[in-house]
Amino acid sequence: MILKNSFGNQLKSKLLIISAVNFDHGGPLKILKDCVESAVNVLPKEWKIIAIVHDKNVVLSERIHKIKIPWAKKSWIKRLYVEWVVFKKISVKFKPDLWISLHDITPNVVAKRRVVYCHNPAPFYYPSANDIFFDWKFIIFVLLYKYVYKIGIKDNYAVIVQQSWIKNKLYKLTGHNNIIVARPSVELVNIVHYDKNSYHNHNHNDNNKFIFFYPAFPRVFKNFEIVCEAFKKLPDEVKDKCELRITLKGTENPYAKYLYRKYKSTYGIKFLGAMNLKDINIQYGESNALLFPSKLETWGLPISEAKQVGLPMLIADLPYARETVGDYDKVDFIDPVNVDMWSKKMSEVSNIDYIWGVSRQSYSEKVVNTWAELIYKLTDNL
Repeated sequence: MILKNSFGNQLKSKLLIISAVNFDHGGPLKILKDCVESAVNVLPKEWKIIAIVHDKNVVLSERIHKIKIPWAKKSWIKRLYVEWVVFKKISVKFKPDLWISLHDITPNVVAKRRVVYCHNPAPFYYPSANDIFFDWKFIIFVLLYKYVYKIGIKDNYAVIVQQSWIKNKLYKLTGHNNIIVARPSVELVNIVHYDKNSYHNHNHNDNNKFIFFYPAFPRVFKNFEIVCEAFKKLPDEVKDKCELRITLKGTENPYAKYLYRKYKSTYGIKFLGAMNLKDINIQYGESNALLFPSKLETWGLPISEAKQVGLPMLIADLPYARETVGDYDKVDFIDPVNVDMWSKKMSEVSNIDYIWGVSRQSYSEKVVNTWAELIYKLTDNL
């Protein structure tokens, strides 16, 4: 790979390199865009910025010099080769003041200050036997990734995570003493707001039913079967007035095929398939309660979105979920593997007289709430 030094003598200025060759969609791409946009807005003109990406179109700012490595995504071997060999050559050539890796993996680079963003909680997941049956590659990933996390991590000036529970787990795993909790930015959803006074009368959807909504891609840790089975076990008189909407079609992967085969005939379960943001927002507007039984999340974006529109929630009782919910007045937490409790709660909340639980979470440590604040913190005294 040939790298062209387009900065010339300006390399004597301060230089930030952001590596994100694996980001092309969804939450990770938003992390990249937030990081780049904040760096452009925050750093003075003497700072030069390079983004290493798989496609130059994912970063549009004219201030950003882009290095494209499209083949880095083709396999894990190539990805690690890029992280530990190619990036070393780039760092020696450009001599950055700050290198921010958004990939979880600590790259083998030369820089005055190195930072790694650890946003994947997979090393802290405990797989079940069914997980192995449906997605054995993911299980291997879970088992090996904690060792990848540890390689070179202490060479970083700082490690960035999204939640306090991940910070605590990562500290126990690596012993790194400068782990910064940086909350992800959450965009406001744009929905047609329903009349909250008529909420329990179900006047905001066409079929006059109590709508449970679970938006997620069908991965094994998303735990769809717990809410499908819970809905299936509802008494007939309750099931008749309820509906469970899930965002899978049944053809996405072996796990989705299993779910569709098992629950396609269950009255009241609607398989919506993948949905764009506009359609997801319509579902928020029609729903009576969010379900979120996922056993593994970096953050849990639907929880934040549901909070913004005042939607009640039944949520897995796990550290990530409690931290994402924070302070909220309409939420109940449920054991993520207790199907009877999910069924019981789903039956109870469909009743007009149900009184929702209240969440109050407090954390003593300071957190960073914006990428701009994080960029200031990482470049301080450089």
